[in-house]
Amino acid sequence: MVDTDTPRGSWSFDGGAPRAFVAEALQQGVPPAKLRRRSSRESGVEQLLKGKVAIITGGASGMGKAASILFAREGANVVVADLNVKGGEDVAAEAAKSGNACVFHRTDVSDEAQVKALVARAVSEFGGLDIMFNNAGIGGAVGPLEEIS
Repeated sequence: MVDTDTPRGSWSFDGGAPRAFVAEALQQGVPPAKLRRRSSRESGVEQLLKGKVAIITGGASGMGKAASILFAREGANVVVADLNVKGGEDVAAEAAKSGNACVFHRTDVSDEAQVKALVARAVSEFGGLDIMFNNAGIGGAVGPLEEIS
């Protein structure tokens, strides 16, 4: 079995593997599905986002939900922003199980005043803002970036 420690976590057949380990694992008959990186919590490495404050728009489902949970697990205090109140509250509760603070704030990202209120909530609740994960979409014009206003 190949196993080693790196500054970003422990790697092994069960816990993820850099390229050389993958080749050796496959030669030894380890199924590709077993080659995944262990999380920080599994390997005992300090959380990557410890003490950071993150706002995640579109956080009630899909990629935003996954990011909210992952950011909290990695040590961030998270503000989940979405129009979907029930979904956003559920995600905030699930993310808070990591032991880090996580709150929901209903936000329509197409409304500038609501976005300002969202940022103000993060700052007042957690004392600052370090990360904006802009995941909510606003439909609009399509074209070259320099031509869109």
